[in-house]
Amino acid sequence: IIRTAAIFGRGGNNFFNFIVDSLDNNQTIDVFNDTFFTPTYIDDLMRSIDIMVKKDLVGLFHVAGNSIESRYTFAKKIAEYLDKDGDLIKSAISPKDQVILVNSSLSASKSSKILGIKFLSTDDALKIHRNFYEKN
Repeated sequence: IIRTAAIFGRGGNNFFNFIVDSLDNNQTIDVFNDTFFTPTYIDDLMRSIDIMVKKDLVGLFHVAGNSIESRYTFAKKIAEYLDKDGDLIKSAISPKDQVILVNSSLSASKSSKILGIKFLSTDDALKIHRNFYEKN
């Protein structure tokens, strides 16, 4: 069983692409500054699955990025690394009348040791992804 969070990197319907699409369309967006998670770069997830299959591992594995971010700070970093207008991103508070996890971050330190890999921080993953984004 693999538990992961906020996968980003190559397409899909996810928070990362919502932010990029909104910024590309010059849309102002409100992003929660009081909910936290661990953005996970798709390459880390794919590499982890590959190792698990090759080693025939069984169990519960957390595969997640190495940084805890608020959705707001993650959105601002996306804008920064992809040279988008970060002023379009506005800080917001999550609605108190809705069920939203305040902290859905995962610790992947045990999986990191078992798999023998270091999961990327948000900044390192965005630096790598910037190259992919510019080429595609």
